[in-house]
Amino acid sequence: MRSDPKIFSEFHPVLSGTPVYNANRTRPAQSYYECFDIEGTACFGTGAVYVANSPTSIRRADIEYFVSSGIYTSIELEQLWPMTIGGKTGTLVWRSDMVSTANVAYLHGTERLASGMLMLQDVKQAIDAFRAEFR
Repeated sequence: MRSDPKIFSEFHPVLSGTPVYNANRTRPAQSYYECFDIEGTACFGTGAVYVANSPTSIRRADIEYFVSSGIYTSIELEQLWPMTIGGKTGTLVWRSDMVSTANVAYLHGTERLASGMLMLQDVKQAIDAFRAEFR
């Protein structure tokens, strides 16, 4: 994160806070874990969600560490701004997904393209779930 000063400066206040599940902090600070199957191999991930509110936006970081899946960590960064356009209220969302893995570096051609498509499909599913929650 420090390698990109703009992103680091924007999300440093978020990451220096306490992990929470939701923006209004009605639940105590917690982390989460999940177990899943990748091509017949049991995998485990643990993470935490960080949220920081400001008068103009909400910033969120979801950081997850993985064990035995070939993925080291994933980070989802989001910033949300309330907006009113044409009398309708809405939210502008900026999102960046980052994944650290050794596996992608060794992929070439069709395998690399397929891996990228799977990552994009996962991001699309997360976006669809996010949008469905606020309809």
